[in-house]
Amino acid sequence: MTQVNQANQSLVQLLFKGQMGIEIEEHRVDQDRQSLSQFDHPQQLGNRRHQPYFQTDFSESMEELITAPHHRLVGVTNQLHNLQQLLNEQLQPHEIVWPLSMPPRLQAADVTFLEQTFKREWYQGYRDLLLAKYGPLRHIMCGIHVSYSPDPAIVTWYQKQQHLDNFTTAKNQLLFQITQHLVGFRWLLTYLYGASPLDENQTGLQPPVRSIRASQKGFANLPDVHIEYNTLTGFIQEQADAIKTGQLFAPSEFYGPVRLKGSDDLDTILDTGIQYLELRVLDDDPFALDGLQLTTLQFVKLLMVAGILFPRDWNVETLQQAANANQQVAMADPTMPLPAELHLQAQRLIDQLQSVLDRLQNASELQVALDLVQEQINDPLRTTGAKLAKEIKDNSLIEFGFRQGERFKQIRMQAPLEQQFLEIAPELISQYRYLSQTGIPFVVESPTTLTVQPNSEQEMTVTDKTSLATLQARWG
Repeated sequence: MTQVNQANQSLVQLLFKGQMGIEIEEHRVDQDRQSLSQFDHPQQLGNRRHQPYFQTDFSESMEELITAPHHRLVGVTNQLHNLQQLLNEQLQPHEIVWPLSMPPRLQAADVTFLEQTFKREWYQGYRDLLLAKYGPLRHIMCGIHVSYSPDPAIVTWYQKQQHLDNFTTAKNQLLFQITQHLVGFRWLLTYLYGASPLDENQTGLQPPVRSIRASQKGFANLPDVHIEYNTLTGFIQEQADAIKTGQLFAPSEFYGPVRLKGSDDLDTILDTGIQYLELRVLDDDPFALDGLQLTTLQFVKLLMVAGILFPRDWNVETLQQAANANQQVAMADPTMPLPAELHLQAQRLIDQLQSVLDRLQNASELQVALDLVQEQINDPLRTTGAKLAKEIKDNSLIEFGFRQGERFKQIRMQAPLEQQFLEIAPELISQYRYLSQTGIPFVVESPTTLTVQPNSEQEMTVTDKTSLATLQARWG
């Protein structure tokens, strides 16, 4: 039985609160060499030991841009836009940000450089393990991770609904319920947003597919690792067992579609509490200036809300059916419609979400996102994968990738200042740039006010009257 009939307007409003953030992986690519850049990670973007906004991953060219958690989805995408601007400002003259999840073609010398060059020495041992276990190419696929933590009021509501005594237990169970829903409908996200149709580092003719990265050939653990999502305790225990047997090095090596994040100690995480979930299935969007559309994030949020209001019995059988459906959709021709049964499931979900939006005040933006998904379900040619397939020439997206990367770089360089940094007044951009590049945690209170180190003894309000010298003296 669904809970939407008991959902009054105030409850529905609360469902869309909580905090979300994103992490996007993307490569710097050298236009002269037509391959991954061999320039160092820009020093101007701070010390990667503690930088919360700019990191790198498996290769030095593989940048990670990480937003803070935000209560507003537009706050997430605005910060992402600003971080992309800061990264682009530090590119070498012939570097671009690669717009695709799959890397460009690598020559033997590029692979050697990739294997031998790694400058985060504090992760060197773990990186060496991954290199030996998976080879050099699997971990340079890029994607987007979406984090989510529900509003405490929704956890309290859920606690009462489930007659649970403990808030931590309620939050654990609620996050896992949403996790199961996301895993169960992963195939729909792959259908809508899959954008890795071919692998430039494979030889021979490749019929385009929706998403190599989202498939079993993509960013996944080795076949001997079996972590199931049918129960919360089983999900945690199977990870712990895999680590004890050496199948996994640590929780960070689990590459399932959703992770649950809290304490790294899996033996105590249910007692100390899961803090948030992390959805890890989205490809970079090659048609979005910042690699992600706001409408995509809005639909992900809608899918999470559906997981709260429309719980399902996700058992071993139904989860396996969902996994099979994802593999089928991921490896299908990107112009093909959903199979009839999946189309029916998608339409039922849309109808459920529409019933929620009908109860929500000021739902116009979310309605636009839902209407777009409805159109894409009815017409596969409107999906990201189908649009990208049109750009394939001679079994390659190399030409498109360089053209699109250069186009995005020029858009940023030529944009007026107020479009380079969103929600930030021009007179505050220098302070915003300094704090972001130095890696000092802060929040944007308004276009003219930043709060630095919020909720700490060093909390500080920054306005256009705050000089860079003041900030440097305090945090330089």
